[in-house]
Amino acid sequence: MRLWLALALVLAQGAAAETVDLTLENARIIARQAYAVGEMGVANALARRLLEANPRDAQALLILAATEPALGNPTAGRLAGRKAWAAAETPLLRYEIARHTAAAALQENRPGLAQFWLRRAADVAPSANDYARTVADYRRMRAENPVSLRFDLAVMPSSNLNGGGQGGVLEIDGQIVNGFYNRSLPPLSGTRAEAQAEVNYRLATSPRSQTTLGFSLSASLNALSAEARALNLNISGAEFNQTTAEASLSHDFLWPGGDHPVHLALTAGQNWSGRAVLGPHLRLDAATPLWRDGAGELRLAGSVERQWQPTSAVNSGSLALMAQRRLTSGDSLGGGIYLRQVNGTGYNQDYRDA
Repeated sequence: MRLWLALALVLAQGAAAETVDLTLENARIIARQAYAVGEMGVANALARRLLEANPRDAQALLILAATEPALGNPTAGRLAGRKAWAAAETPLLRYEIARHTAAAALQENRPGLAQFWLRRAADVAPSANDYARTVADYRRMRAENPVSLRFDLAVMPSSNLNGGGQGGVLEIDGQIVNGFYNRSLPPLSGTRAEAQAEVNYRLATSPRSQTTLGFSLSASLNALSAEARALNLNISGAEFNQTTAEASLSHDFLWPGGDHPVHLALTAGQNWSGRAVLGPHLRLDAATPLWRDGAGELRLAGSVERQWQPTSAVNSGSLALMAQRRLTSGDSLGGGIYLRQVNGTGYNQDYRDA
């Protein structure tokens, strides 16, 4: 197949318009060469004629993704990149597509979308150097992006979704104590899904501090197995669901005259258990390293929290001292001391942990 087109050949000596007869493959080669020497208009025109012959020409779409931003059309470049990714068949081509699409998204001032395409580029990087370069670009962009997103999902089977009794003896924290109970609800098997979504927005930043507003939603969702449903206990897995929604305001800064970071966060949230509203909570967290060097640190962290439950109020405080050290082998070794005090107005809500 032959491609006929009117092509403006821009040369150092001047410009001349003429009709050129090219094969599709030769047109691709010339388009890439035109892009390489900065002739974006020529490369773009060739790519468009190639797409007239084949709208799913991945290489032509890649050239559009690379040239449209240079011609002032970053949105068109990003959309071309998205089509090119769907049409591409080799990791090397997809790597180029993802990099150029990320650049187009960044020119659109959409850093989150640019990070998405850099992640795709890292997945298909053809060499260790390309991977390292893409990861470095991603981290730099993430540091500059005021918005960060995080999603976690875990799905697992369970032989005891409800924490039902395994026998007739009373057991607390794995220790058998004197006493018996009526085993009215046995262990119920099934599947548990734990999901968490978090979005953070950096409100203000300086060389020595930053303030961040955050929102998160976490949920534990349960479904009974056929075996558990066959017991006909008139109960569903939703009875054991747990959901927490939180909003937080955090401030990170360096100690005056030092380089040790301090983290302070105030968090307010709402809790649901099963189909009932469990109540709100308010928590203050603080953490800072007491000592650190290039291979490890000794970190102090603490929190105080108040929970308002339907029939009681619970106050808790915790303190943790944690140490971590990276070994010359590349492994790391860590340990810590953790203390917690809980006081509540309801039954069985006063205890200490260590």
